[in-house]
Amino acid sequence: MQDSQRRSAFFFLFPHVLLALVLIGFAPTLYLRTLGNPPPIPFYLHVHGMILTGWYTVLVVQAWLIRRGHPALHRTLGYWMAAYGVVVIAGGLMATLNVVARDMASGVTLDSDIAAAFPEMGAAPGTSYLVFISSVVWTNIGSVCAFAVLLAAAVLARRRPDWHRRFIVLAATSLIPPALARITRWEILGGENPSTVTAMLFLLIAAVAVHDAVSERRIHRATLTGFLVILVSTLLAKTIGASAVGHAFVRQLAS
Repeated sequence: MQDSQRRSAFFFLFPHVLLALVLIGFAPTLYLRTLGNPPPIPFYLHVHGMILTGWYTVLVVQAWLIRRGHPALHRTLGYWMAAYGVVVIAGGLMATLNVVARDMASGVTLDSDIAAAFPEMGAAPGTSYLVFISSVVWTNIGSVCAFAVLLAAAVLARRRPDWHRRFIVLAATSLIPPALARITRWEILGGENPSTVTAMLFLLIAAVAVHDAVSERRIHRATLTGFLVILVSTLLAKTIGASAVGHAFVRQLAS
């Protein structure tokens, strides 16, 4: 396979992988709710789910437009996609900033053991809800910030296809941790664990880097830039989430 074909195949398939992860991760609690007996969720989470699903679906459509040789239509849809990205940011923050109050309303307290409060997560006992949810909230905020930065970079680099496509797939990858978190709840993976989610996230980024190394004989600077954006946002989120400041923020969300 020639390098150009390999590049085309990778950036065509990668959005499909991300969409598949979203569909698999949220199938039990969103897409296939009627087939099981999950707890009820508020309307805004259905809206959030539709917004994020729409984003990954449009990403796949964009990949198909390039695959089928419709760059003009791809560019036109890209402008709408950039605007839609603002909605994605708002939707992500909407879900994240309401999760604590929603859990409090269900009877959970900040001192509750996460394993007892949410047995479906398969988490190990001994971690308080406050510690766990602070990590989740700040990780999600960090993901949204990384997405915003990388989406802006993709828009600015729209006339440089090699930079643009890497920024856009890495922007989409930065939002994937919630889907990965739900996949890690499978018994075979040992239950939801922030470290496992982070490892899976960086494996996806590593796939882009490996692709670069094989097809370009080097890791593209856009991939390195995207990696650094996600790494910094992840480290900052974990640091703040474990700090007194992070916990205080969660207490405010609970009030």
